[in-house]
Amino acid sequence: MVKPFIYAAADERYWHIYGKAFLNSARSHGHEAEVVRLEMADTLEQKIRCATERFRLLPNYIRNRGDVLCLDVDAIIQAPIEIDSARYDVGVFIRPDAPDFHKVKIGDVEVNVCAKALAGIFYCN
Repeated sequence: MVKPFIYAAADERYWHIYGKAFLNSARSHGHEAEVVRLEMADTLEQKIRCATERFRLLPNYIRNRGDVLCLDVDAIIQAPIEIDSARYDVGVFIRPDAPDFHKVKIGDVEVNVCAKALAGIFYCN
């Protein structure tokens, strides 16, 4: 069992709302943690970039840190997280009772997104 390094990415707005609580919750349970701070996201393109930036950074974190857990910055870690890295290389949290899709509004645009896979939790070894 390993205690993964935990990270998230957030624009300045989300950093001020959630960043410190995210870091404190992870560190209070013995995890090393980081929030990558991004420029303020105002346009649709900037918001999409912010939402995907943590996944673009994932290969670097895996190379430098090994076991990595990528979360949404608004997540709160309520207990230590240990993962059986001998058994799992990659993990995505699946919500079996969720609808296939739900609508998310980004600015004036509505987008159908998959509701089964919770993008907020992603593990790599």
